[in-house]
Amino acid sequence: MDTFKNLNPNGAEILPCVEGAVCEITTCAVCTSEMPLSAALNEESSDYIQHFCGLDCLQMWHKQPGTV
Repeated sequence: MDTFKNLNPNGAEILPCVEGAVCEITTCAVCTSEMPLSAALNEESSDYIQHFCGLDCLQMWHKQPGTV
């Protein structure tokens, strides 16, 4: 089982959105193409990816070379 926790750069856990009508998810490819890897150090970028792209995409984004 993967124990990867979704944390912002300050160490706070990023939780999944439970309100489907409010959390409209776009494709991971679109989200990550709009967000540079250097933004991985920015707390707001992780929150943006999680909110608009989903937790799975956030995990993939953080696993890319060049992110922390």
